[in-house]
Amino acid sequence: MSYSHRRDRGALVALGLALVSIVAICAIQTWAGDPVNAQVRQPNTEQTAGRHDQPIVTTGFWETYTAPKDSYAQWIMAFFTIAATGVSIWAVRLVRDTLVTNREMNAIARQSQRAWIGVDLTIDAITVSDQQLSFPVNIIVKNFGSMPAFSINSDLESTFDLEKVPEIIARLAEQGKIANRDGRFLVPQESYRRYQAFSASIDDLKPNAVYTSRVYPIVCGCVTYRTPSDESIHQTGFSFLISQGSIGVSIIEDTEQFEITGDIGGFAT
Repeated sequence: MSYSHRRDRGALVALGLALVSIVAICAIQTWAGDPVNAQVRQPNTEQTAGRHDQPIVTTGFWETYTAPKDSYAQWIMAFFTIAATGVSIWAVRLVRDTLVTNREMNAIARQSQRAWIGVDLTIDAITVSDQQLSFPVNIIVKNFGSMPAFSINSDLESTFDLEKVPEIIARLAEQGKIANRDGRFLVPQESYRRYQAFSASIDDLKPNAVYTSRVYPIVCGCVTYRTPSDESIHQTGFSFLISQGSIGVSIIEDTEQFEITGDIGGFAT
């Protein structure tokens, strides 16, 4: 049995106990008011007002407020009233918590029944010529969700400074929200490729180079899209670092073998 089902059953039990308590209160009150039972509830016969032939009897605090004129039936009714109030409060809290849980589960269900865009990256080559480092890339945009995505647009930028990655992704995300552009449409599990050629001057790269000959190119980007379920803006931010094993790529010669490391910074909404 799931947690939500147990909570629902608990709430029903609490409501049932509250109803039983209310019925018991009504039954006891009816019994207490029945003239047939009047002898069972004889009032206190202690003389408190006094007459000429009987002395005045002074009553204490307990006798004043809990004298036998408060019959056992009335005390039992008071007990059940307090118990019913407590059970009712408990039932209300259980129902409230159940509603909150149901809302959260519905929100999770809606999130699972929507489009989710993921991004991958491939590189054709990394070349050095005419004092330029060039690395054309292809990003693969795929809808991993269960609903179509539309108005899909991607913004890309390259950097060689790892510390600038969060700033670049945040800027591209804001740029994607502001721009009013038509875009691609993807059904679930469909993807498309986007080609982008990046290049940088060798002279500009030297301050970022390790041992003056190797750098770490980083491709940052953000995909902005909408879903039919809510038509609100959703985004996937990403960044990929390009390296040659544990070292960067060369700025002196072409790099024939390289590795791509993803998830060095990003988000999904």
